[in-house]
Amino acid sequence: MLFQRPKRVAILRAALELFANRGYQRTNIAEIARCAGATLDTFYKYFGSKEQLARVMYEDVERERDCYLEVLPPADASLPKQFLLLWCRMADFAVQYPDAMQFLESYREHLESEDARPAVPPSLIELVELLTRARIAKDHPPRLLSAIVWGAFLQLFKLHRRGERPFSEELVRLSGQCCLDAIARPRPASPLPAVEGRMTILSGVEGAE
Repeated sequence: MLFQRPKRVAILRAALELFANRGYQRTNIAEIARCAGATLDTFYKYFGSKEQLARVMYEDVERERDCYLEVLPPADASLPKQFLLLWCRMADFAVQYPDAMQFLESYREHLESEDARPAVPPSLIELVELLTRARIAKDHPPRLLSAIVWGAFLQLFKLHRRGERPFSEELVRLSGQCCLDAIARPRPASPLPAVEGRMTILSGVEGAE
């Protein structure tokens, strides 16, 4: 049947592992077919080239990632809480599917600029837009703020993948709060309490006798 194509799935899975761990440029079709337990004829039955395979896989993996992140938060969750929940969900995806995460970011370098879609997940952009409208996030373009958050997450993922700073519950919580603080509007500074009879640094600067 048309919807039962185990060899096609095997080719995609083999390519994902090879692209993520060896890189797109250093992987050839023969290696993909061998790892998938398929012949070259079978490969070309489903994909015309390595480039076509990579583009199909990129679209599939990106769609899977976006669906993974689009989980409705609790109805009573505040916007900042929703941000932290989404951040945790992003970390969960990176831990559960590290090859997919690695491939998405590494292959983007090979996409032509006119064909490349935004790397930032739509759910993150939409949530930052809500934070901006609610005057919780800074008054900057939401796509810019989203890119800052996503860039920070990718750097953490690189550390995690190299084993330098594996994702932990505490690391995810603290880093998520740091990113939220980074895009949040600054809080008004509290005035310094006046102390009668005490000289301060600023007292008497202007018009001092």
